[in-house]
Amino acid sequence: MAIGLIFVGREWFIAMLLAIYQKNFLPATLTGLGTISSAASMSVLIVCSEKNTDAPVLIRSIIPATINIHTVGSAIGLTILTLATMHTFGMVLPPFSVFMGFAFYFALAKFSVVAVPGGVILIAGPLLQSLLGFSDDMLGLITAVYMIFDPFGTAFNVTGNGAFAILMTRICQRWHIIRWKNDNGGSDNTVSRLQSRR
Repeated sequence: MAIGLIFVGREWFIAMLLAIYQKNFLPATLTGLGTISSAASMSVLIVCSEKNTDAPVLIRSIIPATINIHTVGSAIGLTILTLATMHTFGMVLPPFSVFMGFAFYFALAKFSVVAVPGGVILIAGPLLQSLLGFSDDMLGLITAVYMIFDPFGTAFNVTGNGAFAILMTRICQRWHIIRWKNDNGGSDNTVSRLQSRR
C-alpha cells in the first residue's frame, strides 16, 4: 500500500513539474545549467516565475530569500552519489539513524558554501569520512563524479526554487493571506487579509 502511494505521489510530482516546464520555465533551467550558479540565474528565474503566476511581488520576495538555501538538487544528488559510492566499494549501507545524522550535519554545513560551484562536495568530504567511513579513494571518486554532475544539480535547484515560489503564491492565494487584486481590477500587492479587516 505504501509503495503504491509513493508511486502515485511520484507520478503526480512529475506531472506537476512538466506542467511548470510548459509555462516558460525552460530558460531559467538552462541558465542554471550553463552558469552552475543559482544566484547568477536568479533574474531569469524571477522573470520566468512571474509569467506563471499573478503575484509578482510575492515571487520577487520569495526567490531572493531562498535562492541559496533551497538546494534540492544538491541534496538529492549527493545522497544518490553517496549510496552509489558505498555500493561500488562494497561497503555495507549504514543504518537509517546513522544516515539521518549525516543528513542533518550535511544540511547545516552546506549553508557555509552557498553560491560556490562544487562547494557542497568540498564541505561534505569531512562528514563523509567521519560519519560514513569514506576512504581517500572514495572521496576522490565522489568528488570527481559530483563535479561532473553539478550543473544538472544546479539546474534542478533553480527549477525547484521556481516551483517553490509558485507553490507558495498558490498557498497564499488559496488561504487569502495576501490579496494582489483590488476591487477596481488593479493590482494591490501589499494588502493582506488581516489589514483589510481593520
